Amino acid sequence: MNYVGQLAGQVFVTVKELYKGLNPATLS
Repeated sequence: MNYVGQLAGQVFVTVKELYKGLNPATLS
């Protein structure tokens, strides 16, 4: 369960960073 939570956290951060990089004006 800890592994699943850790994996989900990594995916969330990665997606957030990618989204922020693709849409800088949206999350500014």
